[in-house]
Amino acid sequence: MMISTKANLAFLAMPRAASTSIEEALLPFADIAFKGFPRFKHLNLAMYNLRLRPFLKANNFESLETVALFREPVAWLQSWYQYRADPKIKLKRNSSAGVSFNEFVEAYLMDDGPDFAKVGQQSRFVASKTETCGVDILFKFENLSGFADFMSEKFLTEFAFGHANASNKKAAYLSPELERALKDKFSIDYDIYETFAK
Repeated sequence: MMISTKANLAFLAMPRAASTSIEEALLPFADIAFKGFPRFKHLNLAMYNLRLRPFLKANNFESLETVALFREPVAWLQSWYQYRADPKIKLKRNSSAGVSFNEFVEAYLMDDGPDFAKVGQQSRFVASKTETCGVDILFKFENLSGFADFMSEKFLTEFAFGHANASNKKAAYLSPELERALKDKFSIDYDIYETFAK
């Protein structure tokens, strides 16, 4: 999560959406930057509104725009699955090594599944108290070039974001039945991706 008062912008770093690369590029321009510890780095909109917006308002910076990236839901889960299959994962209970992507999604669909499938939900990241999507400007991760153009215009600097923390390319086949179940249970994520993200 990074804030630039000059650009009048707060970037909210969605997990598994090029946040490390974007963080590295924006750091020289940031007045406030949370990085490293995941709960700080990936501060969601609700916590931003609760904790940071009052501080910014008290210092006459209440009109900052919020911007974030949002991945196609299956692709987002694939990235989590592949990331957690990495042998370097420190907590073995979070490892998806030895698990198929179908098994990972089945676990994700459970109300209280195993730790390796507890990765949150993109829709909760962008929700406010009153809005399904309270982020001012939401880009599809697949439109990373459009996001880079937007940020380049805001900061008057040419940006091209890479993938510094990219997941390994472990095979990730998903059955049609599980994809339908995913769309049914997390329809709000699909709605946000199709309706709000550009």
